[in-house]
This record gives sequence, C-alpha cells and structure tokens, in this order.
Amino acid sequence: PMMVLLMQPWCSFCKHLQATINNRGKVRAMMQGFHVLHISGDEGIDWQEPGHEYYPQVYFYSSKGEPLHVEGSVAEQAHFFSDDDDLSAAMERALLLDKVVDTEPASEMQPILTNPQQTEKKTPQTEKKTEKTTAGPRNSIIMDSGFDLLIEDQFVTPLPQRKGIWPSSTIKAANDKPSMILLTETWCDTCKSLKTSLNTGGKVRQEMKDFNVYHIEGEEGHDWQEIGNGYVPQAYFYSSKGEPLHVKGPVEDYKHFFADDEELAHAMGAAL
Repeated sequence: PMMVLLMQPWCSFCKHLQATINNRGKVRAMMQGFHVLHISGDEGIDWQEPGHEYYPQVYFYSSKGEPLHVEGSVAEQAHFFSDDDDLSAAMERALLLDKVVDTEPASEMQPILTNPQQTEKKTPQTEKKTEKTTAGPRNSIIMDSGFDLLIEDQFVTPLPQRKGIWPSSTIKAANDKPSMILLTETWCDTCKSLKTSLNTGGKVRQEMKDFNVYHIEGEEGHDWQEIGNGYVPQAYFYSSKGEPLHVKGPVEDYKHFFADDEELAHAMGAAL
C-alpha cells in the first residue's frame, strides 16, 4: 500500500509530527510495509481532498492504487495525524484494510484537486471551525468542555492567584502538590485532538492525582501565556511552592505544546 504524507516547511504541527516520528520510531518501523510518498510544499495541494486545507495530512492507497479510508481522531480534520502513535495506528488500519476491506473501484481513484489560492498557511490551532464533541472511551461521559467526566472532576477551581508573566510568574500554591495550567480554545482542532487522547489514553488521568490541574479555555488563558507563544494547546507547570517549572515539549519552537496523552503525561512526570 501507499502512504502520501503532505507537509509544509512553515507548519509547526508538521515539525512536531516529524520530531515524534524521529524520536519514537513506530512509524519508522512500519515504513518497510509501505510505499511512502512525502510531499513538502504547494505540490501537495493537488493531493488534498476539497475543503481540507490544513497540515500535516496523510492519505492511504491500497496495493491496487485504490483509496483506503483511514481517518484521524478529529472529525473535522479526517486526514490529520498529530504524532508517531497516531500515524502508526493509522498505518496498521491501512494494512488491515488493504487485505480485508473492499475499496472503491480503481477507476474512481485520481488525485483530488483544490484551488491553491484557497489553501491558506494556517495551522489547526489558529483556524476557527465549528465545534464538535470530542470522542472518549467506551461508557465514558463527555462533558461540554470535551473532557471525560473522570478528567473534568479532577480539575481544580478557582484559579490560583498569579503574579508576573511567565517565566517570572509565581502562583499561590493551594497545597503541597505541583500545579499544571492547561490552556485550550473551543475552536482549536488540535486541542480537541489532545482532549480525545487524554480521554482515551489514561496516563494523564492517572497522573492528575499528584497535581493541582487547572483548565482554562478561551481568552482568559491569554494572560497565562509566555510572551511570543500565542498558540494552543499549552501547558505550564509550577512547583508546590508556586514557582515555575521549566518543562518543555518535544518541539523546540513550541516549548509549551504537548500533543497527546503520552507527551503530557511524560511532562507531568518530569515536573514531579
């Protein structure tokens, strides 16, 4: 089968995907089972499904050249896969579909054209879209925030008192636990992807008992951001004494960005 990977050199989420592929190795191990076509730049626009103007994107084709309908975890961005775990799981589904699922007739398979002028240089965290419910595990209860009830019940309110701006800010500690400030936006598809990963992954949910976790959604979170870091989602960590803990994400230019349950749980472990 074939995997077509579309990226842009200016795309922060493409850099994040590349970093996790390089560091974790699941996708790298599976690549021997695929013909992988990597397209960086505007040449990839001709491969996009109309209306899907974001990056990175991945499309799968069977060994007969027919489309394999493998979708990502964010309903509005069906071809978006955020990291090595996300993409390797999609590759596994593609291999299975290539063997057992009847696909569309080969005569219908052709590159899908879009108007290059309609493809703006936007990343999922800056493009506002219609909000949809974030998926959760079986028998879960998804709240209006997009988080599972088991997660939302562990959020601490009200917000702590804060002095200064990161990295010089401090907070008034509520107890002897460290604190995590999680910033999201309702329109942010990457935030929705993170919520889905937290709902289904379970690692962060287990770590939350050792933290005061504050969730801030919307413009109120802007005051908590480090200057020059105007993206979402973001996570900031403070010690049990209310002092900043400099825990960085895997993408150097987006040090407060954690894409999924595994990355955020790893950061929480480092904060402890």
